[in-house]
Amino acid sequence: VNAVAKAFGGKATKHRAYELANGELRWAAEKNTSHWIDMEDVLCVKPASSHPEIAKIAPFAVELVFAPPRVPLVLGVESAKEHQQWVIAFKVSQRQCAQRDAKYGAAETRKSLRASLQSGLVRQRSSRLSDDERATSRAALAKQTEVFKAVADADKALTVTRGLDAADPAACAALVAANAAKAG
Repeated sequence: VNAVAKAFGGKATKHRAYELANGELRWAAEKNTSHWIDMEDVLCVKPASSHPEIAKIAPFAVELVFAPPRVPLVLGVESAKEHQQWVIAFKVSQRQCAQRDAKYGAAETRKSLRASLQSGLVRQRSSRLSDDERATSRAALAKQTEVFKAVADADKALTVTRGLDAADPAACAALVAANAAKAG
């Protein structure tokens, strides 16, 4: 996997332990250094690598796609069960980040959220809504989230049945636009 990763401009890695918590994927790199990725930065979680060479070598790979020019991060696991658990965990983490963004505002980043928590600004912000308004907002967000999940699942099913390359953004956008036009 390391040779293939280097061939595609990636960085070869050693066998490492990864931890996903609070919207961050963390791992220890070399001696006394650690790295992390904010799941907010992940555009897409792919349950398989988009590179056929990596897919051959690492059949249980998960690919985290970022905005260009950042290269995707491909993590290989040893079993189908672990693969499924990581894919689900990554997608849940992404959804939690999206819900947090909806709650605190899209412009509020994780760093400024931490600073706000320390200074007490979040408590002031949350106290502006009444309990009824918060309940109404949560219910609306939950409904929007369920609609989004249903649309995403339907688009995914159509993509698979039509043999569309999910890595091609233009083809995916065209499919989503066509389906949205049909739905009205």
